[in-house]
Amino acid sequence: MRKIRVAAVLLCLLFMCGCANCENGAFGDAGYTVDEVNLEVGLKKPIKLIVVNDLHLQINNDEIAPDQKEFMTNRVQEFTTDGLTTEKRWKKLPALINKEEADYVLFVGDMLDFNSEATTSALRDGVKKINKPLLYVRADHDIENYWQPANDWVKSMERQASISDNSALIVAELEEIILMGVNYSQNDITEETLEQIKEVMGRGKPVIVVMHIPIGQDEGTELQARSEEVRGGRHLYIGRGGEKEPNASTAAFIDMIYAEDSPVVAVFAGHLHAEWEGKVSKNAIEHIFAPCFMNNIGIVNIK
Repeated sequence: MRKIRVAAVLLCLLFMCGCANCENGAFGDAGYTVDEVNLEVGLKKPIKLIVVNDLHLQINNDEIAPDQKEFMTNRVQEFTTDGLTTEKRWKKLPALINKEEADYVLFVGDMLDFNSEATTSALRDGVKKINKPLLYVRADHDIENYWQPANDWVKSMERQASISDNSALIVAELEEIILMGVNYSQNDITEETLEQIKEVMGRGKPVIVVMHIPIGQDEGTELQARSEEVRGGRHLYIGRGGEKEPNASTAAFIDMIYAEDSPVVAVFAGHLHAEWEGKVSKNAIEHIFAPCFMNNIGIVNIK
């Protein structure tokens, strides 16, 4: 009888230890810090999103310019966390994503550190293994041929289009909510894209804006302070107080988010390389996710 009791206690302890990271699922078990966001907008059926941003996938091969090889070797080390280069991290990530129950996966920009044949092929091969729908918004690192001998914009765009939808506006309309991805948010929005945004925001459903570059707050200075703190005094966002003055179409888009009758309930972004959450407008939160290369993954529960 005593042996049975001891065995039962040991099993209980093993179960408790094994479940130390259960609430964070496969990602917690793999050592990731899970940034969990809970958003209530009145959905009848809850949905769950997985958020990956700022992976900065690097492959230091002969596509890198000879005079940049040493720099890239050092940069690879800079983006290595817990012994995992971004290349090794990405090889493991699709399997972890597949283990997690979710309705959609969001790639929120700078998944690549530079656009090359090797990096885009590796990203594409991993995406093919993911068993969930994907919305991927790009930023400058996803398209530019940084640290390579020449910049071939056309080829870079072709490579990105081979991974997933590379339109200026990427829309995933779910039963009760819309995920609206603004592609290449480091650039200004065109009049054509603004008209598309107006149409999407007029469909009568709550809208979540997904873009790499954060949007400055309509009121408040918390984001400004956080950006200054973590990025050497810089204001790494667009809109009020941001580094770059937006064109008329981009300013109109931001004003649509600020509006009191806006359908936008949340903005999800990256770029800061640090986590932050606050009110972007009276009716919407903004959540900036910490970078994947530093062992971070986002989970969003929407009810």
